[in-house]
Amino acid sequence: MDVKVAPLQTKLFLPEILKGKWLSGKSNEVVVNNLFLSKFPDVRLGNEITLKVNDRVKKFIVVGSIRELFAPPTVYISKSVLAETPRMQGKTNNVLIDYRPGNADMTANSSNLEQWMQSKKYPISLVFQKDNYKGRVIDHLVVITSMLIMVTLLLIIVGGLGLIKTMGINIVERLRELAILRAIGVTNRKVYHLTMTEGFVIGIISWILSVILSIPVSYYLGNKFFTIFFETTLNFSISATGIVLWLAIIVSFSAVAVLIPARNATKQSVAEGLCYE
Repeated sequence: MDVKVAPLQTKLFLPEILKGKWLSGKSNEVVVNNLFLSKFPDVRLGNEITLKVNDRVKKFIVVGSIRELFAPPTVYISKSVLAETPRMQGKTNNVLIDYRPGNADMTANSSNLEQWMQSKKYPISLVFQKDNYKGRVIDHLVVITSMLIMVTLLLIIVGGLGLIKTMGINIVERLRELAILRAIGVTNRKVYHLTMTEGFVIGIISWILSVILSIPVSYYLGNKFFTIFFETTLNFSISATGIVLWLAIIVSFSAVAVLIPARNATKQSVAEGLCYE
């Protein structure tokens, strides 16, 4: 478990608050991350925890929790805690540095910074760029996202084939009914419109049901995946673009599902349709 002294206000560190609040500067306050809560599930906001800071045991009150990915269980304390330990003032083991927008060559900047710190006899154990760290996090998420996209594509194909098969069987079983309609004067065009309308109605009903069911299922599965991989829940949001795209896919499959069987049905003569069993 890590204990870190966090600045109260800085653009370099903008924590995502899950519950409670961020540090206010009081020496008895701490904020924990989601990994800490996963390791110590009994800890709640307002509870007291005991920490050993610089060989001194002190009680703190948990005032908030934040979300951190790929981080160890961490407790954040205010800088005012160091005032109680004079020999710790002016010391640090982590430094965040923000370059101006004009200094785009991060590799050269990092190298120059490392050389400067070595020239000042500052011990350095690790130098890394935040963009590289962000890239590694995104690479992990891409693996999960790609797997979910593959599953989604398989579901689209299987669902589309099921819709095509259902509509095809529906029209084949109604060949006699369609033949009777044609015998009393209904044109092939109107038969097309009738079957297409039925196909679109079935497709839209399935789209409505899928949207309604997808919200709780996606919320549950998303939280399960994030809990397994990152020991935290996700920020759930609904994609309007995805809903509209799914409607377009349903309409396309419905058109294909109805068009081919309806065309085959209208090619048959009325007599053949009336004799169909």
